[in-house]
Amino acid sequence: MTNLVVERSLTVATVPERAWSLLSSPAAFSMQPGTFAFDLRPATGGAGSTGGAGLWLGIAIRQARVLTLLFGISEETPGQVISLRLVNVPPRRQLTYTLSVRPGQRTTKIAIGVSEEVSRSAKADLRARWLKDLDVWLANAQAVLEGRKPWPGDELPPSVRAECARRREVADPVSAEASTVIAAPPARVWQTVWDPATNGQISLTSIASGHVPGTPIRQPGEMQYEIQRASSGLLVATLMTLHDCEEERRAVVQTVSPFATETVYLIEPEPAGTRLTLTASLPGRAFTAGHAAQDITEHVARYKSFIEEPEHAAGGPPGQLVPGTAGQ
Repeated sequence: MTNLVVERSLTVATVPERAWSLLSSPAAFSMQPGTFAFDLRPATGGAGSTGGAGLWLGIAIRQARVLTLLFGISEETPGQVISLRLVNVPPRRQLTYTLSVRPGQRTTKIAIGVSEEVSRSAKADLRARWLKDLDVWLANAQAVLEGRKPWPGDELPPSVRAECARRREVADPVSAEASTVIAAPPARVWQTVWDPATNGQISLTSIASGHVPGTPIRQPGEMQYEIQRASSGLLVATLMTLHDCEEERRAVVQTVSPFATETVYLIEPEPAGTRLTLTASLPGRAFTAGHAAQDITEHVARYKSFIEEPEHAAGGPPGQLVPGTAGQ
């Protein structure tokens, strides 16, 4: 492996403050074709969301595949330079972006650079690809800063949303089902299970979760995200899309991934409370039948324990009604 460093710059007819407000925000990454990024910091303490300070989540469409890009701010000199590292890839594939603003007399120079660990054999091709991509990226930034294109929105663009909403086939599926009766009314079970904030409270590995801006609520197409810390220490970003929903009764959710999982959530009234049944279809490449059964059984048990705890028995928190992925 070897380190590849590439930087491109462009002079823009704007003031440094305006350039900095763009390059120091997730909107900078939304200027790449087929990409949307948002700051997870507003999620902290918000209804239906947890955690995320210092992280930006990017959703990118590349060759008809949806990629999740989790950026961590590694260095920032306000008004001048910000560096972000891709934190959901192994250290051996380290990738860092550096965006900077350099004031001139009547113009401002903006620069975007990348530093990436690559194989020696691929270095020349990757350099050429980055030079092309950075030129397009900077040209889009220039057009925005000079008023020839609108400022990137803070909601998921329709083109990206459409690809994320596409129903995917679960490869070589392994099925598992688990059910439990919870001592709570159906409305509270539904509300608590689908609230993304629940994930952070019942899963030790979850560090942030919430609703993806610009997607509908309580309707097919709604999206949630969850950030988890793997046993290796690596952060893992998961996107989920709601495909079918019957209020307070049934929902079907899929992860947005080449190795998609699909889970059906069924809520039924019982004399002793509410029966919650989860039926999962998991990719055989990643799960054995035994592993799938254990995972889904632990999943419903965590929901039961959480909802029946005394501090939650009087009512659950309000939230978006899309199935969470606690424990995955």
